[in-house]
Amino acid sequence: MSKILSFETIAEVTKGTWLKTPSNLQEKLQGAAFDTRKLDKEDIFFAFKNVTPFLSQLNGSSVKLLVIDEDFNGDLENVAILKVGNALAALQQISHFLATQTTIPIIAITGSNGKTTVKETLVHLLSDQKRCLATKGNFNNEIGCPVTMLNLDSSHEVALLEMGASHIGDLALLTKLIPASIRIVLNVGHAHVAKFGSLENTYSAKLELFEQAKETDTLLVPYDEQIQKRLSNTKYQQFGNTTECGYQWKIEKQDKQNKTQTLSFTFPNKTKLTANIRSLNPVIGSLICASLSVCDQLSLDLNKLQQRLTTLPLLRGRGAYLTGINQTFLLDECYNANPESVLATAQHLANLDYEKKVYVIGNLAELEEKLTNSAPFIAESFTQGIDEVIVTGESGQWLYPILQAKLTNTKVSYIKDLATLFTKLTTLATANTAFAFKGSRSAHMERGLLLLSQNIQTQCHKTACPKLIHCKECDEF
Repeated sequence: MSKILSFETIAEVTKGTWLKTPSNLQEKLQGAAFDTRKLDKEDIFFAFKNVTPFLSQLNGSSVKLLVIDEDFNGDLENVAILKVGNALAALQQISHFLATQTTIPIIAITGSNGKTTVKETLVHLLSDQKRCLATKGNFNNEIGCPVTMLNLDSSHEVALLEMGASHIGDLALLTKLIPASIRIVLNVGHAHVAKFGSLENTYSAKLELFEQAKETDTLLVPYDEQIQKRLSNTKYQQFGNTTECGYQWKIEKQDKQNKTQTLSFTFPNKTKLTANIRSLNPVIGSLICASLSVCDQLSLDLNKLQQRLTTLPLLRGRGAYLTGINQTFLLDECYNANPESVLATAQHLANLDYEKKVYVIGNLAELEEKLTNSAPFIAESFTQGIDEVIVTGESGQWLYPILQAKLTNTKVSYIKDLATLFTKLTTLATANTAFAFKGSRSAHMERGLLLLSQNIQTQCHKTACPKLIHCKECDEF
């Protein structure tokens, strides 16, 4: 492994001016940071707005270069200082340089649901065939994607970048900064519809991933008539559970007692791969099929892929299975939520083999006001076979009456106060009961999981919290 960027290259790419020149301009650097509270092994620190008062914390850290867009007279030991016009723009310029100079495949992944799951699935599948550079967590915006690229070194053989969007133009910017040779849209749904304004706008936003694509680039999309119409003059390949797709998936059988299903995947050359998956998640087949379409484009060994699929991990907050108190079962879908994923979790829960099934739906953020369209959409397609649905949060007051009217065979209740909700959950936690927890990240529904899995009580009853960390990692918890 060897680093790629030198002090000299960074100065040239950013057109920066040295406030403190390094002793060796040819020394190589790797890794970027922008928060003095979260320094690890990064060589470069980008000083964004309001960070200057905390820069003394760089002393004694791994940082060798400070990139800043204002005059700075602080005393930093062994840290070179480069002044640029704009620190964020400099980060993006360097990432663009790396992306356009490297010869390895860059895979860009976007969609309304499943981005992190597919990225982590690909990391798992590729782990014994390729050395991957991959987005950490869901660090997928105009800062996170460039930061990921600055971790590139000479040993990497493929780069996996999760690219998110909550506004029109977000993906157009990201794909311009980091042009990918394989670009995949997983799905298009109602996520962030409040910010996009409509589902039509969401389609437009997600398909920005394909802007400025070269003829040699591979475009992968789900089977979706709206996407087909919008890409009528574009060459692309499809994945889905229909014979019209080049990459097809199918459920061969399910074992509800052991929570497994056998899935088959057929490739464009008619090669078939079958694997037993440790999950009854109804969307897992589509996400694995999407992942395998990328693997096929990378010409990976299918036999090794088949072996890796049998050990596919279940991700925290994204369909993980937990054992709860009193012999209960817990389905962890706490990481995020939108109408389509709320419905998928309901189907997942209904598909489990338990005597009683309880679905707890936390606040659904970033949807339209009063869930005018989303609540009827959820209610209309909500699956049967769930005994009780409990909604909470601000969105719950709009979702509750519509679900109650539609789900005539299901007990539906709205509990505004989280302390009351947690008390209610403990009374429902009896043997042979399955719980599913769903909610936007800001709802932090993992508090209910921690209560029922580890009997951990929390004094934090916030209905919304901007912190993106897991509650167990929070000081307030």
